[in-house]
Amino acid sequence: MNNSMKYIIFSVLTAIVLIPWSLNVVYAYETALRISDREIIESLVELKQGQKNMNQRFEDMNQRFEDMNQRFEDINQSFNHRFESMQNLMLALFGSTMAFVLGMLGYIIWDRKTAQQPLKRRLYNLENEFVEVEEQLEMKNPSGPVTARLVASFKQLAETDEKVAAILKRYSLL
Repeated sequence: MNNSMKYIIFSVLTAIVLIPWSLNVVYAYETALRISDREIIESLVELKQGQKNMNQRFEDMNQRFEDMNQRFEDINQSFNHRFESMQNLMLALFGSTMAFVLGMLGYIIWDRKTAQQPLKRRLYNLENEFVEVEEQLEMKNPSGPVTARLVASFKQLAETDEKVAAILKRYSLL
């Protein structure tokens, strides 16, 4: 066998082996089935129905959110109402405390005034009595008050009488 024959046999054998293998690669591509218009319409109807269902779910979720917003608004209004009532209560308590304090101050001032009136009368009477005693002790004498004159007279007497001098020394008048 010559070389050319060997080459032909080799080529035929290679073709026999490679052709079926290459056909498998080609057959790996699968052809799609033809879809009829009816099937397309049914698929579109299913898609539309799914979209409607999804839209309905979104509307339901929106309604839930609106309900939650309404609940939050109700809670907020309730909180504001409670806060205002608590604020009013605190204002009332503060006002009553201030009224009590002012009442106590008024009572203290009134009590002090009424307690001072007898003292003022007594002080006025003492001042008048002191003026009277002072006038009596002076006795309108140009040589001085009675007590000074009495001490001067006892000092003169002490010059002659030892007993009077001892007494005046005891009371630090000499």
